[in-house]
Amino acid sequence: MNIYFVGIKGTGMSHLASFLKKGGHNISGCDVIEDFFTAPLLTGIKIYSFSDHLPLDIDVVIYSSAYEHKNVTALLDANERGIKSYSYPEFLALLSKSSHTYGVSGTHGKTTTTAYATYILKSINFNGGSIYGSFLLNSDIYNNSGKNLLIEACEYKDHFNLYSLDGLVITNIEYDHPDYFSSLEDVKSAFHKRVLGINQNGFVICHKSIYSLVSSWLLERCDIKLIAYSDSTFKINGEGEYEVSGINSEMSINIKADVVAALLISALMLLKENNLEINCSNILEIVNSLKKYVLTLPTVASRSEVVAEKNNIKLICDYAHHPTEIKTCIDNIRKKYPSSRVVVVFMPHTASRTKALMNDFASSLALADCIFVQDVYSSARDDRSKENLSRVLVKNIEKKVFRSLYGKASQVVYLEDNDMASQIIAASLLSGDICITMGAGDNRKLIKRIVDFL
Repeated sequence: MNIYFVGIKGTGMSHLASFLKKGGHNISGCDVIEDFFTAPLLTGIKIYSFSDHLPLDIDVVIYSSAYEHKNVTALLDANERGIKSYSYPEFLALLSKSSHTYGVSGTHGKTTTTAYATYILKSINFNGGSIYGSFLLNSDIYNNSGKNLLIEACEYKDHFNLYSLDGLVITNIEYDHPDYFSSLEDVKSAFHKRVLGINQNGFVICHKSIYSLVSSWLLERCDIKLIAYSDSTFKINGEGEYEVSGINSEMSINIKADVVAALLISALMLLKENNLEINCSNILEIVNSLKKYVLTLPTVASRSEVVAEKNNIKLICDYAHHPTEIKTCIDNIRKKYPSSRVVVVFMPHTASRTKALMNDFASSLALADCIFVQDVYSSARDDRSKENLSRVLVKNIEKKVFRSLYGKASQVVYLEDNDMASQIIAASLLSGDICITMGAGDNRKLIKRIVDFL
């Protein structure tokens, strides 16, 4: 089948394109000219510009939800020619109905958890594949042959409620996507609906911090097994507590929890595949057999990824774009490099999120030693603000640092001129520093320019 992707360089779209290409389909697509970190997934795929017409031999079009209401030439052509078009979540929903599908959800950590589980399952040649918003460095894409599928299931616009799932991980539930959800209660309602929609005799794996909430939802679904986990333990249906030992002590608590979640979803997928009972002894036996693969976990692209090193300065890219993720990233870097200065170059993602979580952003960013704030990324969601939110954020960080003595930052800078940003950042870096470009925008490209000025 000839499949065309509109917005093919996006995090999930690129992985789906690579997945389908490996499955024998002919893939092409369109996007902006700029390079994305997803480029390795798109090797050998023809990519057009948004202004180019849809090739004549296309059977199906898959488009990023960000371009659903945009006047993209390929989408207009597909509509005129009667070619079936699916949004990214709609196509995932189709795949989920033709496989035993398992999802990883949560406000944070779902990409990392899915990636780690992918590596574990790939290491044992498990019969299946995965689709998520990144990829593992120095590792082949997980084979998509087989009847099992592991996907990253995002709550944005209730997309995850489209999927047919036999099991679900929920890493956490916090307020995010304020352009769609009006409150934390709205977010919880979406997850409640998702949990109740799990297929018959399925399972839910959730972090212990939300166990009481999720267990209250499942009073309506006694057929579903509920497993709670922490950074070092798990329990099933509230009974007992079993230790998961041997996880890298250099990892932060949140990353360790992602590893435990990855081990558990891998174990339960194996149990379901072999029609074995989901109980503590079976889970523990499989988890213990899988722990050896945790010792060789590769880096997940754009998750604390070391992109370059020069003059004893490490330059790292991280996708963190929510206050909790920023704090987790900084904590993890400090644990790994305890004697280094942490310099953060942050590009806020969407005006609505920046405005709604302004105080939390300031608190998390203030934990760095030096902070550079760029303009809000011009997302395809197009939710711009009349006020300069990046300047407002800088002022809020300064208040946190200098008035309340909160945080560590000695320098907070607003980068008005992106063309000069790399030079300004490079001039501030010292030997031994860890410099992190952070956000869901495109500031990863600054790293090469910073290196040139070092």
